[in-house]
This record gives sequence, C-alpha cells and structure tokens, in this order.
Amino acid sequence: MTGKNRNRYPLNWDTIALEVKSKSDWKCTRCGMQCLRPTDKKEGLSRRERSIKTLVVHHWNYTPEDNRNENLAALCSSLCRIHVVERLM
Repeated sequence: MTGKNRNRYPLNWDTIALEVKSKSDWKCTRCGMQCLRPTDKKEGLSRRERSIKTLVVHHWNYTPEDNRNENLAALCSSLCRIHVVERLM
C-alpha cells in the first residue's frame, strides 16, 4: 500500500486483512504456499525468504474501498501477487 493510496483503505483495514489471511490458514490461495504467521519465528530466514513468505491481501478489482470477501484474496508476495497483477494490467 503506497502512501498516496493509504487514505482509500478503511480504518479497520488491518483487521480485515488479518481475517482474510486467517481464513486462508495463512496459505497463498493461488499456489498454496504456507506463509509466515505473525507468531512464527523469523530468525534464520533471510530478508528475501521473509519477503517471499509474506502473505498480502489483494483486491481483485483494484478498488481498496471494495472489501467484500469475493473481492479479496490472500496471496504470497512471491510470484503469485506479481503474476496476478501483471495479468490484470
């Protein structure tokens, strides 16, 4: 989320995103990779490994104000989010 778009997200975005990630059991809904939970130990993982295993919430229609369940997906920040974004552009 970039600074200029932050104001387009609801005040409870962190809660919404956490719910989406929890519903997916902290797995990418595209590739199934198990991603890091907030309670997982990250010691021993490189910055790259932590980045790859970070789960993000994607809006299918690119509208941050539209937080319906069917518009949100938990994706690994590895190649899945990149592929989804490139395909939709």
